[in-house]
Formats: sequence, structure tokens, C-alpha cells
Amino acid sequence: MSGNIINSNQILLRHTQAEDLDFVLRTEADEDSRRFVFTWPWEKHESAMSNDGQLHIIIENKAGEKIGYIILTGLRNDHHCIELTRINIISKNKGVDNIRNGM
Repeated sequence: MSGNIINSNQILLRHTQAEDLDFVLRTEADEDSRRFVFTWPWEKHESAMSNDGQLHIIIENKAGEKIGYIILTGLRNDHHCIELTRINIISKNKGVDNIRNGM
């Protein structure tokens, strides 16, 4: 999948592309992230990107800089229940207002 999911004057959510996976893996490897987010191998992220029951999303600020990613699971769930599997923002302790202002 490609293309934007949400594009506002503050933030962009778009489908993760293969060229984004280095950023995703660096974000997971961040010392602060590792305390809360298990590290997935490249192949597991690739699988999530191609699975129609999952949504792998890159988050960008208004300057076009990648600031995090989101993974949703259960898009094809029989129970109509979507799970926020993962959200990881690279710049910690900044708050929502700082994301809106381009950090």
C-alpha cells in the first residue's frame, strides 16, 4: 500500500514503505523505546506492511520529518475489534503541542 492516510497542516500519517524500515528499526533500537517496545526484525515489519489485516503507518511532522510509527492489527477481525499494536515516537517527552509545532 502507498499513499496518505491523514494529511493535516500539523501531521501526516502515511503507509510505511520499505525505505522507511531503517527508520522504524532505529526508532525501536532507541534506548528509551526499548524499555516499552519489543524489537521486531525487518521481516516482521515487512510482513505487517503486506498483511491486509494490519496497518503499518509512518508519522511525519509538518516539516516532513519522520517522527514515529504506528501498527494497527485486526482490520479483518471477525469481532470488528482493532488493536493498537504499537505506537513509537522517536522524540520523547515533547508532548502533543510540540508535535503540532514541528518539534
